[in-house]
Amino acid sequence: IEQSRPNDITSALRLSLNEYASGEFSGLLIDATGVADFELATIPTIRDTDGRVIYPNDETSYADIANKRGVSYDFDINDAVRNARVAQVPMIVKATNTYEGLASDLVISTDAASRIQASESARRAMNQAGVMIVVRCNNRCDSALTGLAERACGRLRPFFMLAALLNPAVLSP
Repeated sequence: IEQSRPNDITSALRLSLNEYASGEFSGLLIDATGVADFELATIPTIRDTDGRVIYPNDETSYADIANKRGVSYDFDINDAVRNARVAQVPMIVKATNTYEGLASDLVISTDAASRIQASESARRAMNQAGVMIVVRCNNRCDSALTGLAERACGRLRPFFMLAALLNPAVLSP
C-alpha cells in the first residue's frame, strides 16, 4: 500500500481538520502501543469492553479482506496516519488491552466503539479493510529495526512488518 505524503503540510492539515469536522472518516486507526501482550494477526478481532465484536462483523467485506489483508500494522502513528489504507482522516481510537487471554483480540472502550458505530463513514471504511493498528516495538524489535535502519535508511520497515506478521516470534522478547 502506497504512502500518501503531501508536499504542502499546512494545506493537508487544514483539509484533514475540515474533513474531521464534517464527521467523514477515511479509515480506522487503532493505537495499540500500550498493549504489550497483543500479537499480530491477519484478521485481529476488535471488541468493546463488554466483549461485543466491532470488527470483523456481519457488514465486513471478506472479499476486501482477502484482496487487501484484514489490517495493516505500523510501529509509528505518524507514518500510519499517512498510509493510504486510512488516510486522509482516520478515526483514531486507543486499544486498552487484549480480550480475556486472546492475544490477537484488542479491546477498545465502549465509548470508542459507540463512536465507530455512530459514524457511517468509519464503519464503511473499516468494513472495507480500512483498518491500521499501531503496535509497540519491544527492545528486541527496536534493536532489529535500528540495525536495519542503519543499513538501509529505514526502507526495509515494510518487509520487517511482513516478517513479524508471518512469524510473531520476531516481536517476542
